[in-house]
Amino acid sequence: MNKVDTKAVREKIVDMMGELRKIITLYISNNEKAAAIEESTAFSRVYKDEQLARLKETLKGEARTRLDSLQRNYEKLVEVLKANDSVYDFSDPEFTACVALLSATDQPLQMETISGIAKKFLGHRQVLLALAEVAKETNKVVLKKKVFNTEAEAEKLQQSIISLDIGFPESVISIPSIRAELIGIARACGEELTEKDTDLGTGYQDIMNSQIRVAMGLN
Repeated sequence: MNKVDTKAVREKIVDMMGELRKIITLYISNNEKAAAIEESTAFSRVYKDEQLARLKETLKGEARTRLDSLQRNYEKLVEVLKANDSVYDFSDPEFTACVALLSATDQPLQMETISGIAKKFLGHRQVLLALAEVAKETNKVVLKKKVFNTEAEAEKLQQSIISLDIGFPESVISIPSIRAELIGIARACGEELTEKDTDLGTGYQDIMNSQIRVAMGLN
């Protein structure tokens, strides 16, 4: 019997985080070069504008490789998520125990108990659906809410990646949102990413600050 592989989900998400980190590095490096051009007193305004335009095109070209890799990793992530969705893995002895527990009582289990059961089987779509079938009232609701909607979440992430690609480099401020989406997917599959996994480099805070300024209408 095939097994649900949440570790593979984690690996693909970490790979995508790595691509986001590289995109930020390119962006920050470009900004530093642009600042040096602007600060120079030896260049005319026309010359500066020409150099800045060339710099922007160079950035787009260098980022193309990273954006394409981000998309490929996204597609691999979706493949893993869909493969996991189709796995009927009821081999865990605790699954049988949980079915018995949920079936034996006419009343909903305490929230702490049902939440613990749901947490144990995060990322196991078919198991959670099976448990929801025998659960009562609010327990059923809790379990169904923990069933990851691969199609909807994958489409949302895809649109975020497309927006980043089409609008680059200005769209770089959307990277914090993409990062948050990836963390959410990992968590929904029972995988907690480490600080190292989600670290997008020293330039990430600059991107965050830009996002905040835009949200406040300061840009």
